[in-house]
Parts: sequence; structure tokens; C-alpha cells
Amino acid sequence: MSSIRVRTIDRETDFALYCRLIQETFRADDTSDEAVQRRGERYRAEPWYDPDLFRGAFDGDALVGGYLFDERVWRIGAARVRTACLGAVCVLPDRRGEGIGAALVEDVLPHARERGLDLVLLDGVPGYYRRFGYVDVHDYEHHIFARADVAALPRPAIQVRDARAEDAPALLELFDATFSAVDGSFVRDLRDQRWRLAHKGQMHVAIDERQAVRGYAASLWRADRSMIGEIAVADEEALHGMLHWHAGLVAPEVEDLRWFVPRQSWIYWKLNERVTLRSERNVRHNAHWMAAPTDPARLLRALAPDLLGRHLPAAADGPPPCLAVDNVAYPLPVAVPGLTIGAGEPCGIVLTGADFTQLALGYRPSESFAVPPAVRAELASLFPSRQLFIPGTDTF
Repeated sequence: MSSIRVRTIDRETDFALYCRLIQETFRADDTSDEAVQRRGERYRAEPWYDPDLFRGAFDGDALVGGYLFDERVWRIGAARVRTACLGAVCVLPDRRGEGIGAALVEDVLPHARERGLDLVLLDGVPGYYRRFGYVDVHDYEHHIFARADVAALPRPAIQVRDARAEDAPALLELFDATFSAVDGSFVRDLRDQRWRLAHKGQMHVAIDERQAVRGYAASLWRADRSMIGEIAVADEEALHGMLHWHAGLVAPEVEDLRWFVPRQSWIYWKLNERVTLRSERNVRHNAHWMAAPTDPARLLRALAPDLLGRHLPAAADGPPPCLAVDNVAYPLPVAVPGLTIGAGEPCGIVLTGADFTQLALGYRPSESFAVPPAVRAELASLFPSRQLFIPGTDTF
């Protein structure tokens, strides 16, 4: 392992080799030269593309593994957290078991920190990333309803067609109207939306009699197309139109439809009024959506707009309130009397790095931590529980 070095993939030949390794690792059903070329073209078309986001493990000059991340902005309340979305961690098959994967993952946090990012987020294989400081921060939840229930709903004059490039502005407007206030969604712009139309799979749009776009559906998961990973509609008429379209899209033997919809949205509550919903949450510890801050102080600064936006008073002059994370004290940007320590005194609340991440991102409530009862309410005001929701085309 002493010969392994992790650095930016800066040669075209190594970039092509890494794209082939990704294809062979994650899409083994199609390892053709054309598929590898398409992958490289898709990466270079990304709105956040930067060669420095592609890192390789090298044994001498030979590429033996790699990882990449996208730089995105993640919504957490009123905060906008600059986030490295880690993916495609892979190693040549004949070099696995040598610690190369660990060397790649250990490079991620310092590299993201150097680029000024606040957090690393990943959708990982079970049981691997915890040892590197990553913890669960989000669980999938979807809502299930009987296809037969849709037949009782009004059938509006809404048609559904495949999305086209010129739909991008309308789709972005619908996305922002539906998800801009939802914790866990990423900030998008028009360039981003156009890239998704070209590279993230088929999207379907609901149109009215004037041909105006009134809704969309994306990420039709499952082979039977019974699950929609992302949906946005302008109003109840468009919602009913999408429901009837989805009910007619699946095969006759499909009994249930499944939608990923955030509980914070009006769409969820309107569905709850119109059909019988049952919800399914997929909780898998140390698996799937996990995160680690590049630095606790940086994450606290990133979250400051949310703390202050919830009318918490800004920290006054004098000793600031603080949290200790892995025995390092970090000042808080808002006044919290129970966490204010006198000059020279040690920080009174000590959390592990894992606990801090889950508390700060709202995955675990303050009541679940071994802290003095008098402080729990203040921690809850700082870091409220959240139910994050990552829309289907934001998965990576």
C-alpha cells in the first residue's frame, strides 16, 4: 500500500480507464466502448463538471481505482450547505482487498475541505463507510395506494407526454414550487434542469388543453413502472391527471402504485385525502444515505442562516456558547444560555462526531442524546428534527 497515491485524474487515458472501471463495476450488463464513451460525455456535460472532482488511486503511473463527487448545494431549512456528493468508488477487481478502497475514501474529506465544501454525502454500500466517520442521515420513505382507488377520482382534461428540451423552464418552475422549501432537496438552475432532461432518464409532463405544462413525473423505478421517484404538479387537476396516467401506464396485474412524495408538501396531504395511503420507510443502519462534515466548524457556519432564520438570537459579545465535538470546542453563532461557558471553562456538552452530524442534520432528536435534560430543549431549538427528502432525479 505504500506505493498507492491518490490524486486528481488529469490524463485523458486515465479518465477513459476510470469510466470503463465504473461501467464494469456498476453497469456490467453493458461494457461496450459506446457505453463507456457515453458515460464520459455525460460526466463532462454535468453543470458542476470539474476535472478535479475525479480522483484516482495510482500504483506508480497505473490507475487502480477511483472516486468522483458532484458539488451541489443542499437545502437544510434556510441554510444552503455546499455538499460533495460522493459516488463511483471502485477498485480494479484483481486489486481488491489491498486497502485501495480505504485509501480512496480517506482522501475524500480532506479533498472536499480543500475545495471549500461543508459536507460529504453518499449513498453507500451497507456496513462500509461507518469506519470513516459517515453516519446515517436519511431514510427512504414512499407512499403506497391502490391503483383501483384512482378510478373514483375525477378524470380531468390533462394529457401526459414525454418531456422535451424546451420544457426545461417549466419543469424548473414546478420543481422549485414543490421542493424549494423541502429539507433535503438540492438547489437547481436552468442549466442543471436541461442536463437532467438529457441524461437522467425519461421525464413525463402533464399538459392541459392549452398545451401548458402543469406537472411532471420522473424516475419511474421498478420494472413494472409502479414507482415514481419524483413528481411535481401545479394544482389538484394536474394531480388527478397524473394519477390517472400512472394507473393506466402499469400492467393490469399491478395492484399498487408507489410515489415518493415529501410529507411537507401539499401533494402528500391531498393524496392522503383522496386515496388510502400507507407509508413504507426503509431504515437500514450504516447503509445508503450517509454523511460526514468536512469540519464541524464549517458545517456550523453553513447552518447559521437557518439558526438565525428561526429567530434565534445571534451570539452576543463575551464568551460564545459552544459544543464540543470529539473533545474539540466549536463556538455557536447564536445565543444559547445553557451552552454558554465562562472564559477558560471547558465546553459543557460533548458529542461524538457521529452524534453531532446526526443532530445537526436533524436525523436524531435531541431527546435521544445523553445530555442534561435542561439542555435538551435548547439543543432542539438549535437543531430541530427533520425528515429529509431527496427527490428522485437528485439521487446519484
